[in-house]
Amino acid sequence: SDMPALVEGLRLLNRSDAFVEVSLMETGEHVIAAAGEVHLERCISDLRERFARVELKVSPPLVSFREGIASTGSAEATTSNGLLTIKATTSPLPFYIPRIIEESAESLKQIVSSAHNKRRIDDDAVVKLVPELLGRLESSREASSLDEAETGGIIEEILSAAWAL
Repeated sequence: SDMPALVEGLRLLNRSDAFVEVSLMETGEHVIAAAGEVHLERCISDLRERFARVELKVSPPLVSFREGIASTGSAEATTSNGLLTIKATTSPLPFYIPRIIEESAESLKQIVSSAHNKRRIDDDAVVKLVPELLGRLESSREASSLDEAETGGIIEEILSAAWAL
């Protein structure tokens, strides 16, 4: 019953703010893309109070990270009392990993959704996803002719630990 008001409110929000993008997902969800989390909160507030004036069910925001590392580098920082020194080294991911992550977006959503719902990942479909994703990474690594010495297996170890969460 509130759908026409919501659609009109989204249209008005989109017209009033050049940084807002509104889209409709295949699932029927209306998605608002904003310039950041604070901007998104303001857009939701405006939609509720000014444009649509309807009750909204809002999911937690999904934040896209589009930055990357172009070269290897390192940094070091020491606490003011000198008791702790932190060293960090970065290097770009092999080219195939972001591609696999993008291709596996739906599988990753299922894994993350399962974790967010505080359920144990015992669903057969979800349990099969982790080895499938690691298999894709392994076959892509082999196909790209990278040898184990180049990555030292570090990436696979990190991903295996991350999937275990």
